[in-house]
Amino acid sequence: MKNLEIINTKKVIFWDFDGVIKDSVDIKTKAYIDIFSNLSNSQKNKIISHHTKNGGVSRYEKIPLYLQIANIKNTKHEVNNYINKFSSHVCESVIKSPWVPGVKSFLKNTCNDKKNILTTATPLKEIEYILSRLSIKNFFDSVFGSPKSKKQAIKESIDKLRLSEKDCIMIGDSSSDYEAAYDCGINFMLRETKYNQDLIKKADYLFRDFL
Repeated sequence: MKNLEIINTKKVIFWDFDGVIKDSVDIKTKAYIDIFSNLSNSQKNKIISHHTKNGGVSRYEKIPLYLQIANIKNTKHEVNNYINKFSSHVCESVIKSPWVPGVKSFLKNTCNDKKNILTTATPLKEIEYILSRLSIKNFFDSVFGSPKSKKQAIKESIDKLRLSEKDCIMIGDSSSDYEAAYDCGINFMLRETKYNQDLIKKADYLFRDFL
C-alpha cells in the first residue's frame, strides 16, 4: 500500500498548514530574520535553527525567545510590537507562496467523504483569512489556530465527534505535529523535507508530495 493510500482507511484527517498545504516554511524563516535589524550572523543562525526545528510552534512562543537572542528587552510591549511586525510581514507572502504539489486536488477529493480538520500555530483569525483568500476554507470541517494548541484541537475534535483514534491521522512536517499526534494516540504522516530528517524514524508514514 502506498503511504498516501493509508488515508483511504481513515475517517478524519488533521492537517498542518505551513509545509503541508503551502510551501511557506522558508518564508516564515526569512520573516523572523527581517523583522529584526542589525542581527549578527550568530544571532541569525540561532533564530533560523530554532524556527526550522520547531516549525509548528506559535509565534507567541518564538518571539520572546528571539527577542532574547537579539538582545532586545523582553517586555510585553516589545513582544506585541514584534508579533504585529511579523504578522504584517508574512501574511501576503504565505498566500503567494507555492502550493505543496498536488495538495489542492487532494483536499478537494478527500473533503467529499472524510472530515478535514486544520490545526495550525498561526493565529485563528489570520489562518481563516488566508484560507478564504486561497478559496480552500470550504474544504475543512473545522479550523483551529493559535492560541489553541494542536494537541487541544485534536483531543477536542475526537471528543466532540466521538471518534476512535484509529480512524484519525495527522499530516504534518514538524516535531509539534508529531508530538500532538503521538500524545493523542493517532497515526502521524510526515511530509519529508530537508528540515525534518530527525522525524523520519518516528513517523508512521512518509511522503514528499500529493501527486
